[in-house]
Amino acid sequence: NKYVGIVTLCGIDQKNQKTSSSIYIIPEARGRNIGKRAIQFAYSYAKEFLNCDTFFTCVSMGNIASARMMYKAGLKQTCTQREAAFVGGKYVDTLFFELR
Repeated sequence: NKYVGIVTLCGIDQKNQKTSSSIYIIPEARGRNIGKRAIQFAYSYAKEFLNCDTFFTCVSMGNIASARMMYKAGLKQTCTQREAAFVGGKYVDTLFFELR
């Protein structure tokens, strides 16, 4: 019964059956497959209750742990957007991941 993070569905587009997601896991809870399970749960919820069978998210380039978590959750990298996020005082590329 302890808070370990949050996963959200955002950009819900039921007409086109798509939704995006974001996730944050507190540092003490990382490395225990909690993020993977949370992403899989969010996808299942979006598909079953929101009729959104396309699920996507993005990860800043260099965030290897988050990218690895997306792969483990079954998402595939679909593209890279150049300088799409401002992180640590500079623009970095963003990796887009999708699950259908």
